[in-house]
Amino acid sequence: TYSTLVSAYERGGRWRDAIALFDELLREGLTPDLVTYGALISACKRGRQWQKALYFFDDLQRRGLEPDSKTYGALLSALDKAGQWQKAMELFDDLQRKPEHLDVITYTAVISACTKGGQWEKALRLFDDLRRQEKKKNGPEPEIVLYNTLISAC
Repeated sequence: TYSTLVSAYERGGRWRDAIALFDELLREGLTPDLVTYGALISACKRGRQWQKALYFFDDLQRRGLEPDSKTYGALLSALDKAGQWQKAMELFDDLQRKPEHLDVITYTAVISACTKGGQWEKALRLFDDLRRQEKKKNGPEPEIVLYNTLISAC
């Protein structure tokens, strides 16, 4: 399927090929799904193409698809990798209205963006917020990746 091929290009760091394949999918009259968009956004992350990642994120919503936490996480990671901590915070602020998509993945991505942007106080506040959220839900403790991200902020 196209989703599998886009994912393969993404994993291989071939973001241009992933976008070209996506364009072909559209030319063929096929409808991309959330998995395809997630792989495409991740491919843009690998290529540090945060504007393209935002475009595809907006496009999936224009097509009537509802982003899930993985899609949000992929976009936040793309913004993080490109050093766009302000954009990551804007998206995360919007995400606050959709608490079902707030999870360790989305928090880790925005915390990482803040630490790379030198916003360690924001990163620590977000970490505290995550811990409070997880205690309310009796959810899992934040993962080791998140702790490593926080350590790098200090």
